[in-house]
Amino acid sequence: MEKTAIEKSDLAELLWESREEGFTALEHEVIYRELCSGCGLCVAACPEDVIGFTEYPKLIGKCTNCGYCLMVCPRSFLPKDELEEKTFGSSPGGTGVIEGVYSVKSKDKGQDGGFVTSLLKFMLKKGRIDGAVVSQIDPEKAWKPLPKVATSAKEIEAAAGSRYSTSPNLSVLKEAKNKGLKKLAVVGTPCHIDGAAKLKHYPVEGAELASVISTTVSVFCKSNFIYPMLEEVLSKKEGIDLAKVSKMDIKGKNLLVYEGDSEKKILLKDIRAYERLGCKICDDFTGRFSDFAVGSVDSPAASSTVIVRTKEAAKVLKDMEKEGLIELKEITGEDLPVLNKLTEIKRKRARKEAAAIVRSELPMPLKFLWE
Repeated sequence: MEKTAIEKSDLAELLWESREEGFTALEHEVIYRELCSGCGLCVAACPEDVIGFTEYPKLIGKCTNCGYCLMVCPRSFLPKDELEEKTFGSSPGGTGVIEGVYSVKSKDKGQDGGFVTSLLKFMLKKGRIDGAVVSQIDPEKAWKPLPKVATSAKEIEAAAGSRYSTSPNLSVLKEAKNKGLKKLAVVGTPCHIDGAAKLKHYPVEGAELASVISTTVSVFCKSNFIYPMLEEVLSKKEGIDLAKVSKMDIKGKNLLVYEGDSEKKILLKDIRAYERLGCKICDDFTGRFSDFAVGSVDSPAASSTVIVRTKEAAKVLKDMEKEGLIELKEITGEDLPVLNKLTEIKRKRARKEAAAIVRSELPMPLKFLWE
């Protein structure tokens, strides 16, 4: 007998078959929902090399619908407590597993004392790594960050400093693998480290990139900004010549921009409109899955606060101290008031933003139950 109505089984099949595939699925599940962190992992995972990146991933060729980009994306699936357990054997949450915390002063120049530069150069010299994923400034666009695979001390030194706009660092992992690198240090914000950890513990057949990563270094991060902020606010509104900027830093409620000997303060509240929207759901200030986590809070000027999460990372610090490359001072939990406060602020904001997203997706009768 001929069907006269659509049955439930037909509807389920129709809904499944109409789901997006390939890069389109990444767009609908992550990018269009403003969940993208800008880590760049989808670019490296694409077997056809048809995903490009500006402020967000974009399709630049014919997609074969393999689905690797969505599978590796840390914003599509990332059970953080389980991942922390897999990485370190325990899951305390908050600031993560801690083997030790130190205030570190380095002999190298760089952001807040230059520790990351010293660390990478030391590990490269000792053969602990054969390269590092870092960010450098675009030679054609002032102060715009670009990912870079650095394989020499000179290249590491050239990448020193922080850039407060999106750098898709993980996009160069395939380049590093193709170069034959096998012991790579990945430097980035917590969202970059999320991607590196997911690669290791939730591998995707056909997108094997985790084998090249041996060390991860996270930079403390409250949020990031899209590059047009620099052009619109700093260049046009504030009259700052980006080509002459020597350093940027975030201290308290201000973005500090250094142009020669002058310092310009920009209130963070005045540039919130340029904050990367995907940052709002990030609940990780230090980088819970990193070997080293580095920032300036709770340490004196020209020094870094360094969290080491493994005994191997702690030994690297001690070896650097023995060679006179750094000065170490151990910090206790009571001496980390700002770090602990910022960790909690970020965690609470992420929960609030995530709840708002969930409520917006629920059918009307359930919206009021999600409180």
